[in-house]
Amino acid sequence: MRMQKHEHITLILYTLHWLPVLRIEHKVLLHIHHCLQGEAHTYLTELLTHTSARTRSGQQHQEGVIEVQAALYGRMNKETCSEGWTDNLSNISCSYEGAKDLLKSCEGEKVCEVEINNFPDDPYQGQVIHVNSAECGRRDSTTCSTGHPPSELQNTNCVLSVTERAAQICNGRNSCSIRASNSRFGDPCGGTYKYLKIGYVCNNTCDLTSVGCEHDIVSLSCDQGQVIDVTSASYGRRDSSTCSAGRPEDQLQNTNCERSVTDRVAEMCNFQSSCSVRASNSEFGDPCVGTFKYLKSTYDCVSKPSHLTSVGCEHDTAFLRCDQGQVISVTSAYYGRRDTTTCSAGRPWDQLTNINCELSVTDKVAQMCNNRNSCSVSASNSEFGDPCVGTFKYLKIIYCC
Repeated sequence: MRMQKHEHITLILYTLHWLPVLRIEHKVLLHIHHCLQGEAHTYLTELLTHTSARTRSGQQHQEGVIEVQAALYGRMNKETCSEGWTDNLSNISCSYEGAKDLLKSCEGEKVCEVEINNFPDDPYQGQVIHVNSAECGRRDSTTCSTGHPPSELQNTNCVLSVTERAAQICNGRNSCSIRASNSRFGDPCGGTYKYLKIGYVCNNTCDLTSVGCEHDIVSLSCDQGQVIDVTSASYGRRDSSTCSAGRPEDQLQNTNCERSVTDRVAEMCNFQSSCSVRASNSEFGDPCVGTFKYLKSTYDCVSKPSHLTSVGCEHDTAFLRCDQGQVISVTSAYYGRRDTTTCSAGRPWDQLTNINCELSVTDKVAQMCNNRNSCSVSASNSEFGDPCVGTFKYLKIIYCC
């Protein structure tokens, strides 16, 4: 094609066989036409249902509206969106199960836009970490001993449990690194050269997400033989589309309203095969008055561990639960403080620094809970006494079903 040196390029571009927006729109409409005529692939026709708008009297309009029957975010075949990719297409067995819930706002609309950042960055992560145990200190004189004098290795009765802290950092991730240092975990035995020991398993898992609008019940569930492991939970509003049906605009415009409720949801649901949580201000407080909120929980389904853990902060309650037909057997329990992170939210630093405060209450908790299907224990000085005045304590119970 010939053109003059100073000729405007716009008219030339129109004649080229590039891919302007109009051709993209044409391609989408062509796919829809093939779906409606039964000429498209099954994985496309399953995602599209044509319906007609109805008035309250049942009269049909000629113009169609959206009715979401199914939604897929992930990969179920090697062909879709494969152009330009030669690898990263082999995993076709995992999808984000909360996709349909995030499209509820499109119901009854003629046109709908959904922000892609409402979906997880990676709905399939292959295998992820699940921490079973972690301790900082020294149990023997040989581990991590090279180059250190005997005086730094002789104290082999120095153990600080840091399971909760390690799980908080690593659970649900494909890889993880943690620095073994006093600044992170405290110093359980001054003058002793310590090491960090972590026990974990790798689980094949998809991140599962459950979304519940304000006042509704959010359900989390796993298959038989697996239990819930909550990785994150937030209550508030991050976007204007989720849980927006029928709500006025002024209740949706604050999208910078979020309160982390991971610890609370984990306390209610972890190690259970199913769990229900009400998305309400009475349960989580009101992070933004006047905004219609929702509860979004992300969790994994992991293999049921042989031992379960229940933690109750001082003045609160520790809950122990087993599946139907099983009973509790308490392995160990203590009341006090072993680290600076557990039950630390909102507490002043001087109430967390004493991490050598521990009162064994195994016998008493076993007497209260053994051979029962479920049990609740009050974490309080009136129940167990006060092993360290001025320290904010917690009750930690290890048990099996």
